Amino acid sequence: LIRLSGAENILDMRVCSKGLLVFATNGVWLILGGSDYGFTATNYKQQKLTEFGAISRESIVGEDSVIYYWGSDGIYQIAPDQFGDLQTNKVSLTTIQSFYNSIPYEKRKTVSGAFDEISRKIRWIYDSNEDFTDELCLDIQLKAFTKNRFYHTRYYSRIIKPIGLISPRELVSAEGS
Repeated sequence: LIRLSGAENILDMRVCSKGLLVFATNGVWLILGGSDYGFTATNYKQQKLTEFGAISRESIVGEDSVIYYWGSDGIYQIAPDQFGDLQTNKVSLTTIQSFYNSIPYEKRKTVSGAFDEISRKIRWIYDSNEDFTDELCLDIQLKAFTKNRFYHTRYYSRIIKPIGLISPRELVSAEGS
């Protein structure tokens, strides 16, 4: 058991190159090993990286060194700087902030994301309304966002995950067989 002072509603934990990232609704913490002999239950350090927490467990995606997540006021990136220290940046601020603000808060909380290692893109899916589902895609190499819309039909109702990342056993026909 590790006590994390001040963390409210812990959503997820992710291993990163520096230690263990803990995502809560009121911030992100980094848990590191303590003194010379590393991490134990009684020998560890904790550091609050940011006050901006995650709003959805499923929005937290990325690889070992760079992790992205949706916060209540934007999309954030946690990545090492030139010295190897983890820094938090709001990547939506200079690009799609007004679009992000237009997504209702309740819809932001239901986002589901995945990282596609081959195309180097992060895809976040969220329900917009009963007629369509929207996808927000971040191309990591270009540092560019795109938006896609998937209309529901009578044969295919809802997209739950980015379609390119669904395993064949998750595909089910409209009749459920």
